[in-house]
Amino acid sequence: MSKAARLMIMENLRMAVATLRVNKLRSILTVLGVFIGIMAVVGMTSLVRGLNASVTSLIQGAGPHIIFLRKFEPALFVGGLPEELRHRKDFKVEDAAAIRELPSIKESCPLVPAAAVLSVGRRKTVRQFVLGASEAFLQVRNVEIADGRFLTRDDVTHRRPVVVLAEGPMLALFPNQDPLGRKVRIGTEQYTVIGTFRKFPNPFSREPDQYVVIPYTTHQKQFGKLEVFI
Repeated sequence: MSKAARLMIMENLRMAVATLRVNKLRSILTVLGVFIGIMAVVGMTSLVRGLNASVTSLIQGAGPHIIFLRKFEPALFVGGLPEELRHRKDFKVEDAAAIRELPSIKESCPLVPAAAVLSVGRRKTVRQFVLGASEAFLQVRNVEIADGRFLTRDDVTHRRPVVVLAEGPMLALFPNQDPLGRKVRIGTEQYTVIGTFRKFPNPFSREPDQYVVIPYTTHQKQFGKLEVFI
């Protein structure tokens, strides 16, 4: 490197240091802005992965003959959704009925996810995975009813405010009580507990399952029309 080039580099460094000294506040704010931006991207990525893991944990273990359909896999897209994904049509509840008519399909069930806090008096749960489903849910999932019953076609048709609790919300809301027939609030709406699930078999975690299932029609009434997967 020539002497002139070295002098130019040193001069540029001196100017940069001098600028930083003169504009300390601006420099600090710039660094802080970059840091916040990086943390926001990391946080959003973690959130998306967490939501994806919640959905995945509920559909794992369904068996080799179970297929799950959704518009696209949840992910963080920089700059927005790709063109091809943006123009995909949303699944509708009616699509589950159409799929059921295929000769190779034994059963299908619309699934509508949301999240809410459940409460009974002063007791509250952590934010729960609230899944809207039809009466066919048990046939397409590797779960069993521990006590009570599951949803019926009448529950779905008449949009009844009934709920089946997994182990997590059951223990949080009814630690020393039989939950069957009791009232719980999901968000601001009141539901009647009609059943409880057995713990989902997960060799990697002993934590209680954190989800509840309500009729998808009741789900749409409370939460609106959200993404449907089948």
